[in-house]
Amino acid sequence: MQGIELKQDPIIKHDLVSVGKNVAKRIDDLNLDKIVATTETLKYYKETRAELNKEFLEYDTQRKSVKAAVNKPYSELDAVFKVEITERYKSADIKLKDAIGSVENTIKQDRKEKIESYFTELCEVEGVDFVKFEQVGIRINLSDSMKSYKEKCNDFVVRIKDDLALIDSDDNKVAILAEYKVNLNASKSIQTVRDRIKREREEKQRIETEAWNKVVRAFANISMTYREVEKVFMFNEDIYIGEAKVRELNDVELKDILSRFKAQIEEYLKPKEVVVPTPEQIKKPEVLKAPEKKEEPLEKLKAKFEVEGTMPELMALKQYLIDNNLNYKNI
Repeated sequence: MQGIELKQDPIIKHDLVSVGKNVAKRIDDLNLDKIVATTETLKYYKETRAELNKEFLEYDTQRKSVKAAVNKPYSELDAVFKVEITERYKSADIKLKDAIGSVENTIKQDRKEKIESYFTELCEVEGVDFVKFEQVGIRINLSDSMKSYKEKCNDFVVRIKDDLALIDSDDNKVAILAEYKVNLNASKSIQTVRDRIKREREEKQRIETEAWNKVVRAFANISMTYREVEKVFMFNEDIYIGEAKVRELNDVELKDILSRFKAQIEEYLKPKEVVVPTPEQIKKPEVLKAPEKKEEPLEKLKAKFEVEGTMPELMALKQYLIDNNLNYKNI
């Protein structure tokens, strides 16, 4: 294998150490640190510097000549080496690399076709029809066995089936399944759908609340206030409407009933003729009775119930509660 051999080391004769010491002594003798600035010293220093530079150039020319002589056989060797060795070995390496790659690719393609066929059959048997082989994440190479590839396919399909079973138990399974087919992540799909439903529910509630507040303002504009206890919009005992009825009205019906109530209220608020009662019509004051003896306070009990009645009846019941200092709250 030995194709290159150095037959003889180059021999270079020189006395550079002595020359270097001589130059150092000449510089030291100049006493540059104690220089006296005169016309004569300036001329001498310039002549000395020119002489030293000339000597350096002569030595450097000799060095370059020796270097060229020494490098010449190596340069000739290097040129032949590039043509006969480097280019031929590189050419052989490229051809072999291409041949190896072609064989490996053929083997890999054959393995891929076989494992992909196995995956397709497995999906058909298990009833999983929306996944692709690429989603398994298998990278075909020459080091892994076909058994390991099949195990990865089996694990993938089992996970899909488990995810589908989990999704099928959810009330929102249709929407979740649509998300799952995109990302193949059951927990993420479930959370995504739940978050979306929550946002939709909140937005629906916001719209309904805004619409209801608009209705309340419309009734308030015609002097009808909303009474939480009775669940009615009321001006007086004759002019009122229940909340349940209002919620059933469409926009046109609501507009009509607001117009009708407005007309009734305006008619009610018109100045009425004052009728002065006759002496016979004036009631005599009731005779005051002596205060009755106070009894021991009874134990207070709590009762919850729902009452159904006409508006006047509900108003009367409320007034009774107020007159008798009975605590109540809306349920």
